[in-house]
Amino acid sequence: MHPALSPQELFELCVKLKQDGAQGCLISGGCLPDGSVPLDEFVDTLGRVKRELGLTVFVHTGIINLKTAVFAQAIGG
Repeated sequence: MHPALSPQELFELCVKLKQDGAQGCLISGGCLPDGSVPLDEFVDTLGRVKRELGLTVFVHTGIINLKTAVFAQAIGG
């Protein structure tokens, strides 16, 4: 696992993974007390990774809210 603590770090990491031959990535992280994984600030970047880099994106979401569910549906999740 590689840490990415900001959207910019995540995108840069995915660029490197793509350059190294990766076809996809798994996004995971610690969950909050309500069972959700704090992904809100990364949602736009995850879409960008899929669109611009062509990587398959798998996400351990935990319990998700409506906004995240709608986004996942929109990008083919």
